[in-house]
Amino acid sequence: MKITVILPLLFLLSCQDETLSRPSFFQIEDNLKLYPPEEFIDGSLWEIEVYYYSGNTIVKTDNIEPILTGTFSPEIEVPENCDKIKFSFQIAPKKSKYYDGVANCRKYSKVYFQMKPNMVAVITIEDLESFSAFK
Repeated sequence: MKITVILPLLFLLSCQDETLSRPSFFQIEDNLKLYPPEEFIDGSLWEIEVYYYSGNTIVKTDNIEPILTGTFSPEIEVPENCDKIKFSFQIAPKKSKYYDGVANCRKYSKVYFQMKPNMVAVITIEDLESFSAFK
């Protein structure tokens, strides 16, 4: 009878260990809408760069696919040694006549997005107020 109780308990504990060691992920939700929309400039995010941090040190950078307004990026796994992320983007793609314009300077997130194990964070962008033109 003791074995019957111990085996399910061991199984439960082993499952919990796997759950605790699961990596974290994030997604970016683009709810940005620019008015009046111009060709290719409607709130979509272009040339997105993600900066992965450990403490205050950037340990990795990544480029992700553009995110069209009203959609989500795929879930992106955060490297194990990272505890926070920032990202940047541009609002006009290279094929836009506004690509080299002043308004298309790279936008950087002002805040860090803290990442924890077992977390799937959804970062929602609704306006440009929380972004700056500086790193």
